Amino acid sequence: MAFRSLITGIGGFAGSHLAEALLEAGDIVEGTRSPRGSLANIRHLTDRVAAHRCDIRSPSETADVIRRCRPDVVYHLAGITNVPESEADPRGVLETNFLGTLNLLEAMRREAPGGLFVFISSSEVYGRVLPGDNPVCEDHPMAPVHVYGLSKFVAELLVEIYQKTRGLGVLRLRPFNHIGPRQSDRFVCSSFARQVARIDQGMQEPVIRVGDLTPVRDFTDVRDMVRAYRLAAERCAPGSLYQIASGKGVPIASVLEGVLSLTDIPIEVREDPSRLRKSDIPVLFGDSTRFSQATGWRPSFPLPESLRDIFRFWKKQIAEQGGS
Repeated sequence: MAFRSLITGIGGFAGSHLAEALLEAGDIVEGTRSPRGSLANIRHLTDRVAAHRCDIRSPSETADVIRRCRPDVVYHLAGITNVPESEADPRGVLETNFLGTLNLLEAMRREAPGGLFVFISSSEVYGRVLPGDNPVCEDHPMAPVHVYGLSKFVAELLVEIYQKTRGLGVLRLRPFNHIGPRQSDRFVCSSFARQVARIDQGMQEPVIRVGDLTPVRDFTDVRDMVRAYRLAAERCAPGSLYQIASGKGVPIASVLEGVLSLTDIPIEVREDPSRLRKSDIPVLFGDSTRFSQATGWRPSFPLPESLRDIFRFWKKQIAEQGGS
């Protein structure tokens, strides 16, 4: 089944990979990008997708895009996703992640009421989970500990209200950490890979700066994750809630070891206080049994392959940009 699909945040990390997956599935693909957003991640797709400038904080701009596109499915990925950035600008993250979601829901209700709204939430809605409560299931209590998690929590509640009281077709998906090529180095795997790539090419002293290496997280390759989003739209009943995860808890220290193994250069590991988070959660990984049973989805990229691809991406980026 082919859809007319709209991806908010199409130029972002996950958005660009989702565009590729949807095109491969035969969908017609359009997207939104913020007024200052880059299209570098989808420059190889510009002849196959339309990217509309849209500030989702603007009700009129958002409604105009939905009116023009008339999508069968909206995948809502646009937003502020970096936790430190959210802590520095709590008003900005709530305006973007919560009010932006409200604007999209209203636009869908008015301009494309028969469409499906796929809301991409986050495992950060769970907050501080006791180690023994892992792997987390969908019915685990939500208690976010930072503004980003809060923004996704309240947006989820809003999406549910629009489904129950306004009859909009919605799906709520809670992905755990996803990684892969094109991810910003503000995120841990990409940060490690970029630093090691610079060291490998002689552009940085052989020292890698890290934050807390003790947390345990669930890492899924972004290419597996976006395949899950497409399967959800095709196979899951509107009104459903699913989380998407590898089901494996991996210490950040093990991720670092995996990245360091990609070069033969001895590298000193140095803790950087600026990379430490006060609100970090010790252990968080998920159970995606419900989603796998509904769709047949299983992750296919092992973590070492994902890390190797991220490292290769950064080596190429650094070479093209002259070491920056």
